[in-house]
Amino acid sequence: MKKSSGFTILELLVVITIIGVLTAIVLAALSTPRNKSKDAAIKADFANIRPQSTLYYDNNTGYSTGATTIAASAGTSAACAIANTVFADPNITGQISGADKAAGGTGASTPTKVVCSNDLATAPAKVSVWAIQVPLVSVTGYWCVDSTGAARAETVALATTNCP
Repeated sequence: MKKSSGFTILELLVVITIIGVLTAIVLAALSTPRNKSKDAAIKADFANIRPQSTLYYDNNTGYSTGATTIAASAGTSAACAIANTVFADPNITGQISGADKAAGGTGASTPTKVVCSNDLATAPAKVSVWAIQVPLVSVTGYWCVDSTGAARAETVALATTNCP
């Protein structure tokens, strides 16, 4: 009788199946921390918007330069791209772009996930309040910051100039 060395095909299939199951378990366990880190990036970007907006306000005596000619609806991505407002400041634009990208958006100049709002009802006027919101990745809901200093999780979409 010949002595066979090595593994049978059945033994190899069992080992490959076990490795596949373990890999699936590990990858599933890693997705939650990855999503939580995206939420942390969103919150960090938005936390930086508040002090930047204060600097903008001090330099411009308001959240716009007064030369704004476009009014946008509250809680829209288009409101994030209005020229001569706090949202057009290069530092704030970078934070909006970073949060948009972390939330799964494009990170473009007009974001796809982030929405902004201000009290610019009739142009040209001076913006006196603002709010900005983005959906969180690891939980259902949104992260919202506004000119009153609020920074919190919300369950409803932004529709005014303050976090809901």
